[in-house]
Amino acid sequence: MLAAGCAASDADETLGAVEQGAQPIDRLLIGKAAMYPADKSMRARLPVLDASMVERRKEAWAIVQKIVAPVTIASKSSSAPHAALARLPRFQTWYSRDDVLPMFDRLFRALPDADKKAHARFGEHAIAGVFPWNATMAPSLASYTEERRAARLRELATPAGLHSLGKDARVLMSPSYVGHVLRSYPEIAACQVPREQEDPPSATNFAPCLDGELPIDAAAVKMRWIAGSSPMPTYDTSPSSLAAKLAAGKFGDGDGHASPDENDIYTMQLTPDTSMRLAALHIMTKELRDWAWITLWWSSEPDTDFGADRPASLGSPWGHYKMCVVTSYEEKDMAARMDAADPSSWCSNPYLEQGEHAAKTSCIGCHQHGGTAETTESILAAPERFPRGGRTKVRKNFPADYAFTTSAGLDLAAEIRAKIDALTPW
Repeated sequence: MLAAGCAASDADETLGAVEQGAQPIDRLLIGKAAMYPADKSMRARLPVLDASMVERRKEAWAIVQKIVAPVTIASKSSSAPHAALARLPRFQTWYSRDDVLPMFDRLFRALPDADKKAHARFGEHAIAGVFPWNATMAPSLASYTEERRAARLRELATPAGLHSLGKDARVLMSPSYVGHVLRSYPEIAACQVPREQEDPPSATNFAPCLDGELPIDAAAVKMRWIAGSSPMPTYDTSPSSLAAKLAAGKFGDGDGHASPDENDIYTMQLTPDTSMRLAALHIMTKELRDWAWITLWWSSEPDTDFGADRPASLGSPWGHYKMCVVTSYEEKDMAARMDAADPSSWCSNPYLEQGEHAAKTSCIGCHQHGGTAETTESILAAPERFPRGGRTKVRKNFPADYAFTTSAGLDLAAEIRAKIDALTPW
């Protein structure tokens, strides 16, 4: 996933995960999403990052800090007249599938009939204008009332209540990411997935199902929320324990249980009786051409192994998360290889990679199939086609630039085609 890909689907139900779309009132209170401040110099440092896990992890923690940095949103912290401006982690202001589809609908409806039939591209001015429209559309809906807005504001009075803005969406995309999806709708709608070894469109574009590769400030996150009403599983990722898990190919049901409070884990209060804990956070940023791949998971022993080098500046609750990162298909730091004889890079999340053999996967290996019909399950079930748990690079082209946004994850392509069919005049 991420936009939507490598994760098992069955585990979500067993751990009480609930998915709810963001309400228009929530977007009104959040406002326009915050841009991702990409480091445009990172690509020049790729050889250093590939060769050194220490340098790679420093870069990854810097990305994490940008992703979770608090940003000011449109709403105040409560409905009180002198309440302070509210702040959310940057990623939580981003757009879900429930934002993208209404924006596409508005843009496509505004096209002249001839342009609808021709699948004409949206103008850049129109794309820029749909973001503020999305942020302020709620009052135009028949279901909107000031009483509902005031009631929602009252629910945001506590930090955990404020964190519920946008609800517990699974995948969120940065403004630049969404803008490119909207710009690329003709290619998305008409996409014919090329064979794995088919050459890409050009040396500077390996994404034939988009209007070129995503921009450098595109970013997306995938989250795993677990209901806070009962203890959650914990995972031992010490060297010996992780080696055993990788040998078995799965993380299992956990090595213990914990009930962290909102000081120790990022928490949202959805209703008076329902809280959700953020167990895992996948991050992908286009700062590297093949993306930077980072995943965080909550830990009851956060300062060991994959959390030992975490910057103190991250603070609570992010100080309770561990992290792994890959930047390439091959692990060039020999000391960091999971197996000296296996060159493929590894990065997997115990809360997200829950299926059989999924512990041995890698974000980049799975996501190379973004935009195709492949899923985690189909990749892991065909080792002859996708060696080493799918970690081996087997594609020359990357149809949707490593994103499952249009296909097996969020499946926006099917939704876009359906809207085109419904709104195009005969």
